[in-house]
Amino acid sequence: MRSNATRFRANPATDCPLLHSRVTPFPPAQTGDHILQKVEELIDWLADDKVGRLYAAVLVVALYFAFQTATLPLLGLWAGNGVNIDDAEQLIYLPHLAAGYGGSQPPLYNWIAWTISQGFGTSIVSLKLVRYVLLFVGFAATHAAMRKLGYKQVTAAAAMFGLMTVPLLFWEAQHSLTHSVAAFAFCAVTLLAFANLVQVRTPLAYAGFGLAAALATLAKFNDVLMLGALLSAAMTVRAYRPALVSPWILLSMAVFVLVLTPTTVWSYYHSDAIFARISKFGIADDDDGMIGVRGEGLFKIIYATASFSMVTLVVYVLGFVWKRSFPRGQDAFDAPRDKLLERALLIGLLAVLLLVVASGSTSLRNRWLLPVLFLLPLYLAARMERLGEFGREVQRFVIALAVVIALLVTPFTWYAQLMGGEGKSRTARLDFQELYHDLRATGPVRTILGSSSWVGNFRLAESDLVLLNPEVPELKDLLQDPAVLMWLDEDQPDPALIEILRRADYELSSQTGTLIGKEQFGSASGRRIYFARLHKRPRLNAVRDCRLYPSARPQVSTRAGGSMPSAHRRASALPS
Repeated sequence: MRSNATRFRANPATDCPLLHSRVTPFPPAQTGDHILQKVEELIDWLADDKVGRLYAAVLVVALYFAFQTATLPLLGLWAGNGVNIDDAEQLIYLPHLAAGYGGSQPPLYNWIAWTISQGFGTSIVSLKLVRYVLLFVGFAATHAAMRKLGYKQVTAAAAMFGLMTVPLLFWEAQHSLTHSVAAFAFCAVTLLAFANLVQVRTPLAYAGFGLAAALATLAKFNDVLMLGALLSAAMTVRAYRPALVSPWILLSMAVFVLVLTPTTVWSYYHSDAIFARISKFGIADDDDGMIGVRGEGLFKIIYATASFSMVTLVVYVLGFVWKRSFPRGQDAFDAPRDKLLERALLIGLLAVLLLVVASGSTSLRNRWLLPVLFLLPLYLAARMERLGEFGREVQRFVIALAVVIALLVTPFTWYAQLMGGEGKSRTARLDFQELYHDLRATGPVRTILGSSSWVGNFRLAESDLVLLNPEVPELKDLLQDPAVLMWLDEDQPDPALIEILRRADYELSSQTGTLIGKEQFGSASGRRIYFARLHKRPRLNAVRDCRLYPSARPQVSTRAGGSMPSAHRRASALPS
């Protein structure tokens, strides 16, 4: 991407060349060379320069995420709609600070969301701020870790911008993921803490590494894959091994255990919440055919790895093709830092392979590989450093293409904010202010139990509501009267919801109300939403039934439970 024209630079220490270069007229024949020259200067500025004490590359990433944090909530407010299903789940838990939550996820993302909401209130701004702060932490920590390991600034910039070529990190993470965003951020922080540890080896560094490792585990449980791969790789590198066999590593372990203890204790007493989604792993019985099951699992690993890394690999291939030449030789890729990245990546993938084969899992999503495969852009950037000037040109190409990707992705993130996505996230298009007004017109509401997390959007209409989904632990203790059950599309609720209510000593009114939700950018007829009032089951009858008929399942009453002054009211006997 270098032109043959003589290059000139603006102030290399502080200035962006596009902002501070003098404007002079150019003949038409020279316009193309002038534009190319400016692009070259911008890339060099991103690759090498600083603005004050901050690297230009990190500053640009920070400005991009700040821009997205500001614009996406404004779009949501303008459209008057809700948020996707992942953010809606956060709205359910937002008022509560606990050692654990439902959904088979650790609590760190919820803690951060709760903390930010204390300062910014319950709003789309708070939700976006959590997401983009964590994304910036991950990107900045990646850059800092590469520098701390001893790589050149252009390599660190290429590694950080290379993360933008991962669709999961720069597309999905901007509109649909929550805990996986935290997983990436704290994996990068853990790598940075380890790089600092092997460099300074002070008690504070050991404590910091233990804290980072614990936070990564609290971000997402599968971050232990990255932690195990990193430590295993470090033990194979002679230069890093002494740091891990030092007595001070016990301090890291102590901090790690101390930070994890509250959530570990909570998980022990709420194992049903921890394993609520274990079915998503698709673990098959050996009766289904051991070879076939393992073969399917292996195929899923290959597919997930390819879908995660394909764009990144294509970008690097294009960088090689663009140069139209290949290096005749390269420096040996045998520095301790190189071995660490390479071996951590390989060990992590091997660990995933062994887990899938041993468990018989037949389902593997690419985001589950995030704690391991986020190392791929770092590894590729490090590889390029060993190719001398050729590698530097490829790194500059990656930086340039990543900037283009960021610009192209931005309007699609706006579209995703407005449309919400497909499936459950389609509920983001609903006007929840109007829905809540219509629901209140049928009678007072304190608690809304939803068929899934979509009901979390009602917190944007009324922050004091008790909002629950079937995965909320201790649902019985949280449910407050007056309460309603809400579900979508089907005229009958899921029988599993009826069973959950029965265990909570509640029953449904026999009358079902209907609301028509106005769907932004959707069907003109709106979306049909059903609800039914909840009533406490007579406690005396429930106890008597259990004593007389311990093996019998109590039946949900179908008595009419009072009128519903809804314009869309209709009566229907609900199944027990």
